[in-house]
Amino acid sequence: MLVDVNGLFRGGFGAVRRWLEIAREGKQLMLASTDQVGVLSYRSDVASRLGVGRGTLHNYIEALSFIESLQDTAPDLAAALETFSAAAVAVYERWWRRDADTVRRHIEQAVKLGWSARKVISDEARARLAVRPRSMLESALEQRNDKRAWETSAVIREAFRRAGARVPDIMRLDVEKNGSALSSALGAEQLLVDREIEAQKSLEIAVFEAGAGETRRAHIRNARNLLARATIAASAHTLSLILVEDVLAVSEFGKALPAFEEFQIDGSSSSLIGFELLPGAIVILANADEFVHGWSGGGETMWHRV
Repeated sequence: MLVDVNGLFRGGFGAVRRWLEIAREGKQLMLASTDQVGVLSYRSDVASRLGVGRGTLHNYIEALSFIESLQDTAPDLAAALETFSAAAVAVYERWWRRDADTVRRHIEQAVKLGWSARKVISDEARARLAVRPRSMLESALEQRNDKRAWETSAVIREAFRRAGARVPDIMRLDVEKNGSALSSALGAEQLLVDREIEAQKSLEIAVFEAGAGETRRAHIRNARNLLARATIAASAHTLSLILVEDVLAVSEFGKALPAFEEFQIDGSSSSLIGFELLPGAIVILANADEFVHGWSGGGETMWHRV
């Protein structure tokens, strides 16, 4: 067996059991609901009943589904993952799709040595950069076919609404080198674009990638400066996007800007934050994977498939 009993307490046994219980109960309630009431309204009711937000419940169920997918083929790994936080399991799930053998070995070591969720996230980020020495956004976009959200994130919908644009199809977005003199000078090296929209002006998102290769998270210390630069860049494009290397960095970035909490847009959470410091100049802060997987696209939503 892989499970180290002492290791159960490294992140708090009660906290680990709590997210698993919420995920299991939430999944059962959703399975029982789809033929009775509207899925979207019922989802809010389920999350409220369980004492969590809709996005949190989504993340918990996704993490639980990964554990369940391993129970027949790798029961020891599934049991080990039940001792981790939901955030760590979510990172392992993305990593598993790229390199299952490495993840298997990593989980074994994590259990033995009591590694934290932060180390899991950090190791996954380094492994991703080693395999794809390209931008965080390009790497994440390669995975957009793998999994869709139950519905497009509320903060993404609200960000585009405030920017005066319709939410584009994630499958049509491409990465281009930034040709804008202003936003390039401010630090946005790439644009995320949709050149096929039926409008006079193409959709352009100025992309700022923060944290890759930095030590001691210098971008967190410079959060105010980076947010200001991204806000100015948003005035030259549809909006701006700040990408950080992991989900914990999103929360840390937000906490480094307490004076700007009143400027966060509706739907913001600890893993995806929107800012509107100036009217119409919208900035989204996210981890690349969370941003890409925060779009439902067309057709059936994941909530219908739960």
